[in-house]
Amino acid sequence: MSGIHGKDEEFINKLTQVALENLENENFRGKELACAAEINYHTLNRRLHNACNKTPNQFIREIRLEKAIEFLLSEKSTISEIAYRVGFSSPTYFNKCFHEFHGFTPGESRVKIHQKYLVNKDNNKSNHWHKLRINPFAIIGFLSFIFMILAFIFLNKRNKTPPLSTDNISQTSSIAVLPINNFTGDPGLEYFSSGVHDAIIGELGRLDNLVVKSRTSTLQYQNGKHSVQQIANELEVNYIVEGSVLGSEDSLQIIVQLIKAFPEEKHVWSGTYFYDWQDVLSIYRNVTRHIAENIHLKLDLKQAEQMSRSREINPALYQLYMRGMFQLNRMTPDGLAKGLEYLSEAISIDPDDPLPYLGLSIAYSNTGHVSEAGEEAHLLAKTYALKALELDSTLAEAYAVLSTFFLYHEWNWEKTDYNLSKAIEINPNLSLVRYTNSWYSLIKGENEKAINEMKLAVEIDPLNPICTGYLGWLYLWLDLFPEAILEAQRTLEIDPNYTMAYYIMGSALAEQGKYEEAIEIHKKGIDIEPGFLCGLGVTYARAGKTEQAFEIAGMLEKNINAWNAWGISDIYATLGETELAMKWVETAFDLRQDFIPWMEKNPYYKPLYNEPRFKELAQQLDLTQ
Repeated sequence: MSGIHGKDEEFINKLTQVALENLENENFRGKELACAAEINYHTLNRRLHNACNKTPNQFIREIRLEKAIEFLLSEKSTISEIAYRVGFSSPTYFNKCFHEFHGFTPGESRVKIHQKYLVNKDNNKSNHWHKLRINPFAIIGFLSFIFMILAFIFLNKRNKTPPLSTDNISQTSSIAVLPINNFTGDPGLEYFSSGVHDAIIGELGRLDNLVVKSRTSTLQYQNGKHSVQQIANELEVNYIVEGSVLGSEDSLQIIVQLIKAFPEEKHVWSGTYFYDWQDVLSIYRNVTRHIAENIHLKLDLKQAEQMSRSREINPALYQLYMRGMFQLNRMTPDGLAKGLEYLSEAISIDPDDPLPYLGLSIAYSNTGHVSEAGEEAHLLAKTYALKALELDSTLAEAYAVLSTFFLYHEWNWEKTDYNLSKAIEINPNLSLVRYTNSWYSLIKGENEKAINEMKLAVEIDPLNPICTGYLGWLYLWLDLFPEAILEAQRTLEIDPNYTMAYYIMGSALAEQGKYEEAIEIHKKGIDIEPGFLCGLGVTYARAGKTEQAFEIAGMLEKNINAWNAWGISDIYATLGETELAMKWVETAFDLRQDFIPWMEKNPYYKPLYNEPRFKELAQQLDLTQ
C-alpha cells in the first residue's frame, strides 16, 4: 500500500492494527472491522476504496497473507497451523489465496528461505551461484517477498502523522451533513438522496444552539475523496453526519451515522430508518432528535414540542416535491422548467399542502434575481410564500423569501423586519437570511451588527462565494479596504470565476490609490463576464482617466436596465458629473434597482449627499421608519 500518506495513512494503520488484533478470528470480516474501528460500514467501504482501491474483506485477507509470510520466515509451524493462526479455516483455501497473492505456494516459500540460508553461508565464494544451481528468477522472487515484508513492517511501525489542527474549530456545537450516498443502484433515485440531504439539514437548522453548515458548502464533498477530519477542519465543525439510502423506490432504507471529528475520529451513533412516504416528516425529526441527544444538546420546551410534531403527507405529492426541488437545485433553465412542472403537478394532487407552494416561492425568488423575469417573478414568489405560510406558519424559508421581497423590491422596512425576525426565530441557520439581515442592519446604521450577521452567514455557508463575496462588499462600503481585499481573495479561492470578487478587489485597490493594479483586476473579471463593467468605469474615474470612464458609461447606456442605471450613476457621481449622476440615480430609483435602499450608504454617491433631489429620493424611501 505504498503511496498512501497523511490522514489516509493514519486510517490504514488504525485498520491494520484492528485486523491484526483479530487475526485468528476466521469470522472477522468487513462489518466486524467497521464495528471494531467505530466506523460505519459504508464509510469504511468508501474510504478504503479511495485510499487503496480495496474492499474491507480484501483488505483483511491481504493482511492475513502478509502475516503468514512472517510466520513462515520465523517459525517451524506446519502450513496448516499457520493457516489457522492467520484466520483461514481451510488450509486448501489458504494455499489458493497465498499463491494468488504472493505468486508462489506456502511450501515453495519454505524452499526459498532455505536457499537464502545456503547463499548467506557461502556468500564469499564467487562461483557459489553456479554450484547451487539457483534459478536467478527465484532470487528475484525471493528478494521481492523480502521487500514486501520490510514494507509491511515499515507501514505498521512508522510514526503516525500528527492530527489536524483544531484551533479554528468553534467551541459552539457545529455540524455538517454530507451529501447522502445513493446505494440503491438506481441513478433515478438521486432526487431522493438529495431530498434527504436537504431535509436533515433543514431540520437540524431549526436548533438555535447548533451551527449547521449549509447544503451549498457540504456539496463540495460529494465525491467522497476527503477524510472526516479534513472535512471537519475545512468546514470548522465538531461533528459530521454521513448517510446513505438503500433499497428501491417502494422499499427504501435511510442509514445515518454521527461522527465526532476531534480529537480523534469517533463513531458516536448510527440509526436505520425504513422510509414511510406518508410519515416522512416524522422520520426526519426523529433523525434530528437522535443527533441532538448524542451531541448532548439541550432542547427547550419549544424545540422539544417541535420535534414531536408531525403530519401525514401524500406520498405522490412528496415525491413530486422532492423531484421538483432536485431539478431546481440544478440551477439550469431546463431544471427550472422541470422543477416548476413537478411542483405545479404536486399542487394538483393536494392544493392544501404547503410544500409545493414553498418550492415555487423559492424558485421564483431565485429566478427574479438572476433572469429578466424581474418584477413578475418576484410578485409570484411573494404570492406563493404567503400561500405556504397560510397553510403552515412554521416555514422559515417562506419568511426568508418574503424578507428579500420586502427589502429589495417593495422597500417596506416594517415587513422586512418582521419576516427576518420570524425566519431567524424558526431557523437561525439560513445563510440567505443572515446576509439579508446584514444588509438590512447596514440600512439602519448598525454597522457592527451588519458585519457580525455577514460573518455568521459565512460561518454557516463557508464555501458559498456569495457569502464571502458579500462580506467583502460590506467591508468595501465601510471603507475597510484590506479586509475587503482579503475576502475577495478568499472568494476567488472558492470560485476563480466569481466576477463579484474581482469587482470588490479592484474597487478596494482603487480606493487605496493602486489604480493600475485595480484596472488589471477589473479587466480580469470583465473577461470572464462583463456584469461588473461599471467597476472599471469608476476606477478609471478615480484614476483621472476621464475619457475611458465616459466611454464605459456610454457602453452601459446602450442597454438600459436597473442594474446598468445603478452602475452608470456610480461612474458619473465619481466623475463629479452631478446632473448626469442624478439623472441615472432617479432612473435606478424608478426601476426599483435592488441597491437603491442603500443610496445613503453607497460610497460613490458621497458627492451627491447634499443634492436636494438626492435628499428627496432618500425621504421617499422613509429609511427612518
